[in-house]
Amino acid sequence: MASYTRPVVFSVNEQLFGVDIELVQSIEKQLEVVSIPNATEYVDGIINLRGDVIPSYDLRKKFGFPKKSYGKNDEISSIVVSTKDTLLAFVVDAVHQIGDVDSENIVTMPELAKCEEADYLDRVANMNGKLVILLDTDKLLTKEEVTRINQVKEKASNEAKE
Repeated sequence: MASYTRPVVFSVNEQLFGVDIELVQSIEKQLEVVSIPNATEYVDGIINLRGDVIPSYDLRKKFGFPKKSYGKNDEISSIVVSTKDTLLAFVVDAVHQIGDVDSENIVTMPELAKCEEADYLDRVANMNGKLVILLDTDKLLTKEEVTRINQVKEKASNEAKE
């Protein structure tokens, strides 16, 4: 379980989420995503980040939010995060801050909001009067998604070598 004393706070569909800064590899702007046919439902494609092939994971789809059309002037960001199984690039609407949170301002997810399909919704932080949902990235992917993502990464790496 992450400590979240310094979460990276970002928005998706105007809602605030956070991931532990220790899991974040980088924050990138406007990465080119290469589409992958028949990829996992939440994977838009792959990115090439300094030689690493990383799946681009659509949090809007995962969270059931409506699709958003981005214009050329939109500041789309990707947060490259380590999970226990792989690296993922989360496409987010905006990155807001790297915050400091006192442990007394972090509470467990309310029982009404918990369900087996969304056990990645870990805790809630009160940051300057705003609620930030803290994600457990290790629980974000199902075993099937991890398997399919690793297959996509392997295929993409093999094609890049040819």
